[in-house]
Amino acid sequence: MSIVFIRLDKIGDLVATLPVDQALPKSLSQNLHWVLPKGLGLLAGDHRSYLELDLKTEKESEKKLVQYLKQVDAKMVVIFFAPWWVSRACWKAGVALRVGRRSQWHSYIFLNHGLRQSRTLAEKHEADYNFELMQFALEKYESGKYSKLLFTDKNSSESFPSTNINSEKINSQKLDSENIEQDLVNSKKSSAIELAASKKTQNNSSSVIFSSQQTPILKLEAKTLRHLFEKFAIQPKKYFVVHPGMAGSALNWPSERYSELIEKLITHGPVLITGTSADEKYLAPLRAKWQKHPQIRWLQGQLNLGELLSVLSNAQTVIAPSTGVLHLAASCGTHCVGIYSPILVHRALRWGPRGDQATSITPDANCPAQKKCLGDKCPSHPCMPLIDAEQVLQLALQTR
Repeated sequence: MSIVFIRLDKIGDLVATLPVDQALPKSLSQNLHWVLPKGLGLLAGDHRSYLELDLKTEKESEKKLVQYLKQVDAKMVVIFFAPWWVSRACWKAGVALRVGRRSQWHSYIFLNHGLRQSRTLAEKHEADYNFELMQFALEKYESGKYSKLLFTDKNSSESFPSTNINSEKINSQKLDSENIEQDLVNSKKSSAIELAASKKTQNNSSSVIFSSQQTPILKLEAKTLRHLFEKFAIQPKKYFVVHPGMAGSALNWPSERYSELIEKLITHGPVLITGTSADEKYLAPLRAKWQKHPQIRWLQGQLNLGELLSVLSNAQTVIAPSTGVLHLAASCGTHCVGIYSPILVHRALRWGPRGDQATSITPDANCPAQKKCLGDKCPSHPCMPLIDAEQVLQLALQTR
């Protein structure tokens, strides 16, 4: 009998979710499995058991998930984020306790417990929302109705870690409706509330947020792939990584500012420009000037996930906008600087990198936007150029 945690989303979201299992008592963590997006199982590490699903093949993946849940004898599932058919698959598989966010229509039909979370208010970090959802699930499990599903010996049960969640509020929001191939790969306290210390920079054009260490984060241990250092003629901790690309869900820094930063960075060491074909929109304006420069290593499309982790973990500093690469660098313990938009749902408070060497910078703009930029209707538009390249350089050169 087991429990299954599901997060089928982007890299950054996964980095903010995986550490929640560290808060589980040993008796539950030993019976835990994850369901992750295809190609991202490497982030689970060697100590987690997981199944990868291809979101491009809905019918096949749903069937595969149903079989998997039956195979591991899942009695509780927590869906942090996934397509609607994942909820249906959990129902089809007969999982007794099905928990997720109370939001879209399928959460009312296929889940028997849901927690309403107003994540668009961005009142705390995404990792805190995930931790809160897991705690809600454990409260349902511990309530008595489900506790015997996983514990057959009364002496084997353990108390769950205490939290500062408002149980009364949660209870008022609950939703009370009531032979696969070997895909298991052997592969743990996440955040409760992240406290960010904010201070203004000297010219008051942006705000700097240093990631707090009040709560645990995902720790990634990347292998040092020496052939990469030979191939690109670089030395560990003596180069910078600039990743200008992103999925486009938030505002980015202008290409001109990235170019200004690169020009300053190359006087301090080699600069590696990373990205994929999906980042072409952001890399194209930089290519003509920088691709052939002797201090630049243009790595677009040249790294797989394992190689990227090796490059990030050995960098002196990684500079990137709100994207998965930034979160990977922070989880590797690398000094990193995140460039963030002031729009409510984009803010570093919710999406900032988490690590003892992580820093975020945001333009000091009086932004009224909640979900997307208001353009000329905003008195601060355009605001992202307010972040000066010299500011980012100074942050990049500061290690703590």
